[in-house]
Amino acid sequence: MKLCTTTALLSEACDDSKLISGPEAVRRLSEAGYESLDFNFSFFRYEDYILRGEGWERRIDEVAEMAAKCGVTFAQSHIPFCKISHEFDPFLRDPLNLEYFNECTRRAYIASGMLGVRYATIHPLTDIRTFSAEDSLKRNHEYYDSYIELGMKYQVGSAYENMFTPYNRSVVVRYCQHPDELAELVDSYGSQKVGVCWDFGHANEAKLDQPWSLRRLGKRIKNLHINDNSGTRDEHLLPFLGTVDWFSVIPVLAEIGYDGDLAFEAGQMTRKAARGIQDVYVEAAVKCGKFLMQIYEEAKEKQGV
Repeated sequence: MKLCTTTALLSEACDDSKLISGPEAVRRLSEAGYESLDFNFSFFRYEDYILRGEGWERRIDEVAEMAAKCGVTFAQSHIPFCKISHEFDPFLRDPLNLEYFNECTRRAYIASGMLGVRYATIHPLTDIRTFSAEDSLKRNHEYYDSYIELGMKYQVGSAYENMFTPYNRSVVVRYCQHPDELAELVDSYGSQKVGVCWDFGHANEAKLDQPWSLRRLGKRIKNLHINDNSGTRDEHLLPFLGTVDWFSVIPVLAEIGYDGDLAFEAGQMTRKAARGIQDVYVEAAVKCGKFLMQIYEEAKEKQGV
């Protein structure tokens, strides 16, 4: 297991309207002590988005070259996502925006392959016509199957992420916020290349029993999003700044034989910071991550894993 973080940790800043370049994010995160990275392709609304326009393959090559130079790998990536469903997201109701979004999704899978990503994280869609699990399962197959097949062509698996009901209650139920729905969706593919990305913050907001949930999903879990919150908002805080019981959940990862990386998705702590101070928060995240890894290793030793 390696300590991993999302490149979104440095993507935005309060005093800079532009996204940080991919190579620069890789260099700085490597210098902070990360050995593994999760490339976040979610910033498709920005004009300087890495996959926008011509020359995107070369920009991805530059990221890969920097990673090789720094000795870091890409365990995960995050594919562009919408709010609950394409029909629900105001931006994507415009056919031209939806076409652009779909192309970004296609490019993100190809780029993930270029970076050597093992599993790309995707957000399950909720069928907002009926909100039924059966219809939502079909909706996800209709939209994602061709992209998942494209990922497999480039040796990239897909990991569906657990969701949560929005704090503003814009919908009262959301598909795959419960482990049973995630398990059913993943199992419907019958492939080891389709699994789960477990987001601890989402599960905390959904009021789930996380040790039980992790055991329920078991080896289906391929990616992690390590973050914390107060249980009422998706705050993406560092562990121990919210209400997740890390001493109870991290040992379960050892118990179920999780063999991916310990990947942080705690970008809120840096997004509102100035560029010049972000490295302080990044270094704090590294220390926090090493502490969680210590809990994990102690659990493995105790369990005789």
